[in-house]
Amino acid sequence: MEYKNDIMKRPDDDYGCGKNGCDRECSIHTNVKLPVEFEPEANVGKIEIECCGDPEIKCECNGKGGIDAVIFQNVFVKIPICYDVKVKTGRSQTDCKCSEKR
Repeated sequence: MEYKNDIMKRPDDDYGCGKNGCDRECSIHTNVKLPVEFEPEANVGKIEIECCGDPEIKCECNGKGGIDAVIFQNVFVKIPICYDVKVKTGRSQTDCKCSEKR
């Protein structure tokens, strides 16, 4: 991070300072930090399952004198999920690097 501190002398006639004093303006570039913590949370509600249509059966001879069967079923699954995020901020901090010129 680059810091830039500027101190400039103002012209006397603009600010009524006259010849007996001086008016200055100081500007400071700084870095402000704020820690933020996110805590995600997810809760699963009651899961519902519903069969859709009739099952299908596919049979094949396995070559050992038996039959292998595979059963297919179209299923509708409803999974309600509640998402939430808790946000917590910490204490902000400022990095300030000042130099003073006289």
